[in-house]
Amino acid sequence: MSVAVTSLILINADTGKDIQTLTSGITLNLKTLPSRHLNVRAVIALDAGSVRFGLDAQSSYHVDDTMPFSLVAIPATGPYMPWTPAIGKHTVAATPYAMRDAQGAAGTGKSVTFDVIDYTPPPVAGNWSVKFIDEFNKTPAAPMWVQRQWDTTHIDGTADVIDLSATTTAAGVLSLTARRQKLGGFDYVGGLINTGGIPGKTAPGFAFKYGYVEARMKMAAGKGLWSAFWMLPMANPNGTLHDADGEIDIIETIGSERHIGNGHVHRNGKEFGHDYDAGVDLTQGFHNYGLDWQADHLTWFIDGRALFTVTDPAAIPQVAEYLILNLSVGTTGTWPGAPDSSTTFPASMQVQWVRVWQKS
Repeated sequence: MSVAVTSLILINADTGKDIQTLTSGITLNLKTLPSRHLNVRAVIALDAGSVRFGLDAQSSYHVDDTMPFSLVAIPATGPYMPWTPAIGKHTVAATPYAMRDAQGAAGTGKSVTFDVIDYTPPPVAGNWSVKFIDEFNKTPAAPMWVQRQWDTTHIDGTADVIDLSATTTAAGVLSLTARRQKLGGFDYVGGLINTGGIPGKTAPGFAFKYGYVEARMKMAAGKGLWSAFWMLPMANPNGTLHDADGEIDIIETIGSERHIGNGHVHRNGKEFGHDYDAGVDLTQGFHNYGLDWQADHLTWFIDGRALFTVTDPAAIPQVAEYLILNLSVGTTGTWPGAPDSSTTFPASMQVQWVRVWQKS
């Protein structure tokens, strides 16, 4: 039997203790690990004279001749050398050899690919794993995002048509922009993206059932402007909708009420939730808007602070839902009302990131 690497273990370099076994596809969050000073140890079956480690594009990042075999060299004094991986995707590979200096017969190696993030976890107790991240370093596009709603470019009760030109990104910020422009029979253009795909035509980019969802956003200012971060149930495979199973409004604001946030759930014809005074002008800076959705409750958050909780079983959606971000223009007689002479166009709702976590 030849020598083999059976596993790769993430190590706390401060204590020398194991943190966890590395497996492909996992996400390591530097914010929640016991230390940022890390290392990787190769577990060997049978004796080996050395182990060659590769890191990302460097196939020979380090050769270790002494046990415990580690990614970063161990000094003669004994403790592990600290290594803090950069944010992003990494691949660590380890190949054992019969002799020192990666000489002699090579045994069976092992390679793992994983992601590294540095995000503050949800403000809710539990062991959370990130399931969805978009930091808008590029313009949202299929298959993750689509720029239509229910396969249309207009939402009833609004004065705008959804147009691709209203969705832009720059410097890691998504802008959904409303502007005064006649297009498609409407007087305004607005922006919308969602992860639900096109019902009956394309698969969803992302949907989930239960978890903590959060976005960092700056709302649009001006009468008649309607900023929203919300969710709807996934359509059935044949494209039929069942939105009555629960629309969750994580945050809605209208531009004429700059201090007021609105968090509601609409299910089977009933509405649950609250409006709230945020105590600050939500159009003047970025804030984190979050929702903890579990089988028995919905709790709304702003900047990590719990606002209120809904526990009525009639209110809690029990089906997978997808994410929606949009800026619309209202009409006379609707909640936001129509724009007036005080409304400045173009106007944007901006988003720095969206994250979804679920309990491990």
